[in-house]
Amino acid sequence: MKTASKFTHRMDQLHTSLYIPYQGLQLLGYRFAGKQCRYEWGKSIVRPIGSVTAKQQLMGLLFPVLVFWLILVLELGLIIYMLLHLYARLSWLIIPLIILAVIPLSPYFYQILFDSWRIYRLLKRYLKTSRLVSRGPPPA
Repeated sequence: MKTASKFTHRMDQLHTSLYIPYQGLQLLGYRFAGKQCRYEWGKSIVRPIGSVTAKQQLMGLLFPVLVFWLILVLELGLIIYMLLHLYARLSWLIIPLIILAVIPLSPYFYQILFDSWRIYRLLKRYLKTSRLVSRGPPPA
C-alpha cells in the first residue's frame, strides 16, 4: 500500500470509530421507542427494522442529541460549581486583591462619571441635530 492510501484508510477507520457512541445512543433511542434496529459495522447508518412512525423516528434520531446536551449541561454546571467553590475557598485572598486594585483608581471615579455624562450629552445633542433622526428644522 502507498503511504497516502494507508493514511486515508486510517482516517476512514478513525471516522467510523468516532461514530460508534452516537450510533449506540441511536440504537438505544430506537429501543426506547419500541423498535428493533440493525447496525452494520463499518457503516455509519442505523436502520430500523419495519415501518417507523414519526414519533419513533424522532426518538431514535434525537435521543443522542438529548444525551450529549445533558452531558454538556452537567459538565458546565460542574465547572461553575468548581469555580464558585474555589472562589469561596480563596475569598480571603481574592477580595483584598480586588480592593487593592480598586483603591488606586478611586480618585478617578468622579472624573470617569463626569466624562461619561459629557459624552452622553454630546451624543444626545448630535442625534438631535443629525438629519437621520431630526424631524424638524435644526435648533438655532
